[in-house]
Amino acid sequence: MLKQRQRQAAARYAALFARLELTPELTAQLERLLADKQLSRFEAMGLARRQGLGRDEAHALANQADAESDNSIRALIGDAAFTQLEEYDRTYQQRTTVNSLSTQLSYSGQALSPGQQEKLIAVLAEHAVVDEQSFAPPGIPGSGSVFNRSSSAEEIEEFFENKAASDAEVINRVSTFLTPAQIEAVRRQQQDETDRLRITALRIDRMRRAQAASGGN
Repeated sequence: MLKQRQRQAAARYAALFARLELTPELTAQLERLLADKQLSRFEAMGLARRQGLGRDEAHALANQADAESDNSIRALIGDAAFTQLEEYDRTYQQRTTVNSLSTQLSYSGQALSPGQQEKLIAVLAEHAVVDEQSFAPPGIPGSGSVFNRSSSAEEIEEFFENKAASDAEVINRVSTFLTPAQIEAVRRQQQDETDRLRITALRIDRMRRAQAASGGN
């Protein structure tokens, strides 16, 4: 499991490692610590379940494990690099989106420049409305999740209204540094995301109706 997590860390953080210009030895050590961090968190959550602890206590144990791992990572790479790591993690979802957009645009000769990519990542992160606090997969509602079986139709529709407003603001912001073709690609990505979330909302509504029809089981 550790080796698998190390490979995943190498893939996820490849761009950051290159930016930090770490030596091969430091890179290998950092991959190991990042893998250890994931495993330590899973172990903490498993321990909480075995002890019959509640959600809050489980998250407290996991956060404690994260803090201990972060201290080891910070000691290895220093404060400045650790700050970059935190920012990279915070914007990872947006980086994945922008990398995909840039690849698609490259086929038509409209690839995003590195500068455009960083600006777009910043704008998307600033206006993100879909994260682990506002979205959870069907049947796995997160803390404060809009998408769960207790959410009303009005709450879900309000979420989509807020997302539409946020998406419009993103388009307004990126119009200052993207070409028309690039802006259209961002708009299509926004619509694809909205469509996926609409499907999720419909699935949860179906589960809610089925639960009501079966007497709450």
